[in-house]
Amino acid sequence: MSKKYYKVVHLRDGLYESCRVKLASKWYQFTRFYDINKWTLPLPGSKLMVFDDLESARCFSNIEDAVFECKVKNPSKKWAGFQYVMRTKDIPTMLKANKLRLQKKKFTHLLPNDQQFTPFHTVFVDAVKLTKIIND
Repeated sequence: MSKKYYKVVHLRDGLYESCRVKLASKWYQFTRFYDINKWTLPLPGSKLMVFDDLESARCFSNIEDAVFECKVKNPSKKWAGFQYVMRTKDIPTMLKANKLRLQKKKFTHLLPNDQQFTPFHTVFVDAVKLTKIIND
């Protein structure tokens, strides 16, 4: 039996999109859109996040979200040691930190003090295919 993975997506205007990204946010430009039974890829140099536990996915979702069972490519619990999401309004600084990290150079001096660790049971992947909606 293969490992099951779950993706939480937000339904807005008939489209499934990344969760927790407000429409008016500067971060909205990084939103990924998902189609059922089609592979979605991350932005270059990044990863997509899924859960390896259904209850964790349900806890992360809210009333406007949908939880899907999904297929993934190259699952990993760690993303090159970069296991937190940076919360900053300074997108260029965040991108610079990520570029330095990928070049294996020092980048921690650019990180904000309010680092938010990813939710429990988060898995980083190279691609996601939504396969089946989980109805409760």
